[in-house]
Formats: sequence, C-alpha cells, structure tokens
Amino acid sequence: MTNYELQALRKLLFLDVAEAAKEVGEVTTRTWQRWEDGSRKVPQDIADQMNDWCQFYSDMLDDKRMNNKDITYYKTLDSYEAATGKRNVVVWRLTQAIYSILLLERLRTNGLD
Repeated sequence: MTNYELQALRKLLFLDVAEAAKEVGEVTTRTWQRWEDGSRKVPQDIADQMNDWCQFYSDMLDDKRMNNKDITYYKTLDSYEAATGKRNVVVWRLTQAIYSILLLERLRTNGLD
C-alpha cells in the first residue's frame, strides 16, 4: 500500500491521524504521519488492517442499502456508546461515513427538501 492509498483510506473511514495511529496501528501519531508522508514504508500488517476495515465498511454499506435500513449519526463517541453499548472508535467513525454516503444518496434522489 502506498502512502497516498493509506491516507485516502483513512479519510474514507473518517479517521483522523491520531485515531488511526491509536486504534488501527497502535503506534504514535508521528509514526502514522511518516507512513502517510512517505518517509517510512507502510507496514504490511497496517495495509492488511486498513483493507479489512474497508471491507467491513463496504459490507456494512451494502447491508444498509439492500435492507433499506436507517442509520443514526452519532456526533460523539459517547453518544454512540450510549446508544449501542459499544465503544469502538473505528466502528463509530465507519457509522459516520456510511451515514454521510446514505444521506448524499437520499439527497440526490429526493432533493434537498
């Protein structure tokens, strides 16, 4: 995985650098920044984890589309935890990303009203 791909996937998953470093890489923010700026090679295990999270994201999005399920936007991790009983930063951010895509699709279909 290239540094540009790592950055693009992190942004797709709505993770900031500090969240990705802590929750995905279990590394310092500076280490993650070095992977993204290309000064250090992205480790294969990190590439694999990011690919796994992207597959999870894709599966979750497909499920919401196919079953016409609504999804709630949780502004904070605490509100996500209060509603779901789970405290997982990556899944919370994935939920935000999917909500945003589904909202855009609804707006394109139904207009801005």
